[in-house]
Amino acid sequence: MFQGKPSKILTLLFIHQNNQILLAMKKRGFGMGKYNGFGGKVEKNGESIYQAAIRETQEEGCITPTDAQFIGYIKMDYDCEKETLKVHIFKATQFDGEVKETEEMKPQWFDVAKIPYNQMWIDDQYWIPYLLENKCFSGYLQFEGHEKLILADLKEVTNQELMSISEKESEFRLKMHKLNYQMKKTLTRYLVEIPTHEYQDKKVYYVIKVTNLETDDCKEVKKRYSELESIHYKILDWISIFKIKIPQLQFPKKKLLFSTNLSEESVIKRRAELQQYFNDVIQHPELQSLGSIEEFIPVTKNRKLPDQNQMIQASNNQWSEIEALKKSYLAKHENQVFSLPLQKPQQQIKQQYTFKFGEHAFYDNSAIYTIEITDHYANKSWKFNQRYQDLKENHRQLKKIKITFELPEFPQKKVINSMDNSDLKDRKTQLEVYLNSIFKYHELVSSNLMVFFIAKSQLDGNEIGCRSKGPSQTTLENSSIKSQSNILDQNDDFDPKQPRKITC
Repeated sequence: MFQGKPSKILTLLFIHQNNQILLAMKKRGFGMGKYNGFGGKVEKNGESIYQAAIRETQEEGCITPTDAQFIGYIKMDYDCEKETLKVHIFKATQFDGEVKETEEMKPQWFDVAKIPYNQMWIDDQYWIPYLLENKCFSGYLQFEGHEKLILADLKEVTNQELMSISEKESEFRLKMHKLNYQMKKTLTRYLVEIPTHEYQDKKVYYVIKVTNLETDDCKEVKKRYSELESIHYKILDWISIFKIKIPQLQFPKKKLLFSTNLSEESVIKRRAELQQYFNDVIQHPELQSLGSIEEFIPVTKNRKLPDQNQMIQASNNQWSEIEALKKSYLAKHENQVFSLPLQKPQQQIKQQYTFKFGEHAFYDNSAIYTIEITDHYANKSWKFNQRYQDLKENHRQLKKIKITFELPEFPQKKVINSMDNSDLKDRKTQLEVYLNSIFKYHELVSSNLMVFFIAKSQLDGNEIGCRSKGPSQTTLENSSIKSQSNILDQNDDFDPKQPRKITC
């Protein structure tokens, strides 16, 4: 064995259906003219080995494997190469899409009895039989040049032994991420991993581990798929309202016919997809301030606490980047804006926003409240729906704002019979009092958190006395519920008694 050589992590994926296997002729570069599976190197951006295998198959064969399983691991040493190759081999029987030729590969189906080993790498004939028999395997291969195999040590292993190898590689990749961060000072400050999952009451909880690459601090959070999906929609709302310019985020979709939870392989696949998604999310500083994402970010240990002035400054600047994006967007739509919190004129003592709770309905074992908001400055009212849990999350974020007064208490649920009608009636009354109390404080109303709350309520709601022009839209630009008034400058003369025109 060649000692002291650095290593490169690679993937190979084969599609095996019935008595046929999908191979692809390499059209250029290393291995040109040989048949092989789809594969390549793992990217250094937090991509997992599984994700790399899927991505390479998509790029080289225009298909997406839907049941890929890790089946083999081989270390390959070439005396003419400076790196040891660590090849992770996957097998799939199903895929989405249509097999197509690409610039790099020309795919072709072969009967398993007629695999063209004479047009493949010399070692393939020794380990592909394991794959065809659905047996997990591992081994070590040593070459003289690229074509002469001088040592082949291959054996069948258990799935547990194989997964242990994969976990060790993941630990190695985390160390390399930290090294790359320290050496290159990349923009990626956090690394997200979902190394495992747990079952509670037949429900899957994904164990999400976030590592601060600067400090090595970690935090683990357990979430169900439905909770993560809810976070995704909140992120989309945030991006839409404040027009944040980032690449489109791809959240893993639900299965149409069968629950993912019924298959361990499907859960593992979703784990990898969720890991990729949250690595995409957390690299954007604009999204890290969102409360739903802050929950995942580790707190730095033994850090020097800032003095009071620094803390106030940090609090004031926490949302500054989002605020700039918001102002930039609203400036482009000066004739089509929502009701937004305004600087209250000194002579005006009326509270700008008041709230009234109406009917409620049950959905997915949760009560949905219909809330009417009135903007007394704009003479405008609208209704929207909200869950108790969303209002509670909003309160949690409010507690982070530095204020000079005591925040009103948030109404708590009863432990027993929380869905009882009498309890709901009392809770609606308490929530109505709570919201009206919160919106008495202009310091809170003018915060970015409350600006977001008011804007979002209009996106999701309907103006009273106006007819909807179609299905609810998710951006300010396309929404059918728009006011024809402009944003008021603080120096403008303002008459709160003069109604504004509303278009519907």
